[in-house]
Amino acid sequence: MLIFDKILNRNTMELTLKRSNKTLKISKLIILGLMVFTANISFGGTKKIEIGCDQNDAEIYANGKLQGKGSVIVQIRKNSSLNIEIKKIGYFTEKFYIEFNKGRKPNKTYYSTLIRDDAFDASSLTDIANNDISLISTHDDEKTWRLIAEVVTSYFDVLEVSDKSSGYIRTSWESKTFKESTIRTRVIIKISNADNLPSYKIKIVSEISNKPNVSVKNDESFSSWGRVLKKYDGVVSELQSRLK
Repeated sequence: MLIFDKILNRNTMELTLKRSNKTLKISKLIILGLMVFTANISFGGTKKIEIGCDQNDAEIYANGKLQGKGSVIVQIRKNSSLNIEIKKIGYFTEKFYIEFNKGRKPNKTYYSTLIRDDAFDASSLTDIANNDISLISTHDDEKTWRLIAEVVTSYFDVLEVSDKSSGYIRTSWESKTFKESTIRTRVIIKISNADNLPSYKIKIVSEISNKPNVSVKNDESFSSWGRVLKKYDGVVSELQSRLK
């Protein structure tokens, strides 16, 4: 092994290697080139990558771990990969895959423009979703039932069950398809007892499937959703007002 004494001239940025009577000078251009190279790829075959998006508060994940928000620098080792997810409420999650191996080298930067979630924009976050809400009427049973039926059928086309004797109404499912989801909604109304006044409980059943064009009959594809389509978010308040 050859051992050299190293001398760096800070004015000329020349590195001089000396061994006995032999001298080797390395120019500043070579030194700068080495600095640029090592800034991009560190020892051990690791590369730094910048990942960003147009939403400053969007969360950026690499292999399931939160890296930061808006714009981050991540490292990827040679012969490995990263699963990237960029998430923000009200937007579709952006997903992509980065590989670093002999046949595939990653870009220095990745930038995404997030797309609005159309189902989110068409709905409201509300505590009336999938919860029983009391309805107290100051009218007699006959008028109360008529008012309930009028209001419900102004929002829903079909009453699947309407049993006046048991005080029970259930609408058919109504479905709305969006880019990446299907929402199904129905209303269930049943009689209850409160201070000897005609009283009922109403529930807006709101469920989501994370696929478009899903049949409302495919129960296993749907799960409870804490939002209600804006088309239906007035049904409870209108019933409460009409029954006073």
